Amino acid sequence: MTHGSEPREDPPITSPRWRAWAGLFGGAAGWALHHQVGSTSNFARCTVADGGLVIATGRLAAAIVLVGGWLSWTAWRRGGGRSSTSHEAAGRFLPAVSLMAAALFLLTILTQVVAGLIVPACWR
Repeated sequence: MTHGSEPREDPPITSPRWRAWAGLFGGAAGWALHHQVGSTSNFARCTVADGGLVIATGRLAAAIVLVGGWLSWTAWRRGGGRSSTSHEAAGRFLPAVSLMAAALFLLTILTQVVAGLIVPACWR
């Protein structure tokens, strides 16, 4: 039997597929929540959008992003982690991209929190 005619076996799925997407969608959801609460509160009544609201929504949004990133990280580890075999690469790619997206969304939330603390609410 030649290598090309052997049936290909897919790697076993050891974690639900949604975990691989959790960092991407959780990150986007956390950032969207933080952005919308911050911008809506500034538009509706800027005096309400003080540092306390900025920090509270930032913490909530960061928690959502971190949970999504953690789920993607566990999917990445169960998909082979740093293993160098190409057979397991498909199980690692999506969770890795999702984990990187979660890190990027967390960075955007942190910069918005810092900006919200520096710039007065009615000037935003």
